[in-house]
Order: sequence, then C-alpha cells, then structure tokens
Amino acid sequence: MMSKKQWLLVLCLFVIYLLLGAAIFLTIEMAEEENRNAEDKAQRLRIENLLRLHYEGDTQQVRDIFSNLTDYCGKPINYNMSNTDPPPKWDYYHSLFFVITVVMVI
Repeated sequence: MMSKKQWLLVLCLFVIYLLLGAAIFLTIEMAEEENRNAEDKAQRLRIENLLRLHYEGDTQQVRDIFSNLTDYCGKPINYNMSNTDPPPKWDYYHSLFFVITVVMVI
C-alpha cells in the first residue's frame, strides 16, 4: 500500500503532466490558429477591396450587400473589417480543459 507521501507525489506528477500537456497542445494549436487567422484576414481584405471598388456611393445598397453577405456567410461583413482580429479560440485554460477531458475519457 502507498503512503500519503507517495500518493501526493503521484498526484503532483499527474498535475505536472497535465500542465505540460496543455502547454504543448497550446503551442501546437496556436501556430495553426495564427495561420488560419492570417488566411481569414487576407480574404476579408480582398472582399473589402472588391466592395470598395464596385460599390462606392449608395450607402443603402452597400448596407444591403453587407447584410446579404453576412446572412449567407454567417460571418459579419462591413467596411474596415480587416482592421479587427478575432479573439483567439485557444488559450491556456481551454488547452488545459481539453487535456483533462482527453485524460478522463481514456
């Protein structure tokens, strides 16, 4: 039978294992998310430039186009949308939650 010190040591090692796993997962996933955000930003910039090129002037017509595109794509579209970056989906908390979920399922 294990003593309390041995149980505490095993628990500490398990927690360190989880924290390290979350940090590694965050590092891997963050690079992929940055690539995806860069591609999305380039696409938003192309859409902005097309809209500026073809629909300068009538603001009601532009608002209607933005509204229809937003409904169709499911993403908000308007002028200067490439100036704002979406918040990151993966942070350390979410990575730790994911790692704990994986460990609990296995």
